[in-house]
Amino acid sequence: MVLIATIGGIGALIFWGLSDYFTGKSGKEGNDSLTALIVEC
Repeated sequence: MVLIATIGGIGALIFWGLSDYFTGKSGKEGNDSLTALIVEC
């Protein structure tokens, strides 16, 4: 049970970091309203 929770936590950590990276990258290139819409989704 602890192994499943650990794997889930590591997966969430990786996906959270990737979403922050892609949000920052799209914020530099796109317009503000489109970036806000993507973040909310």
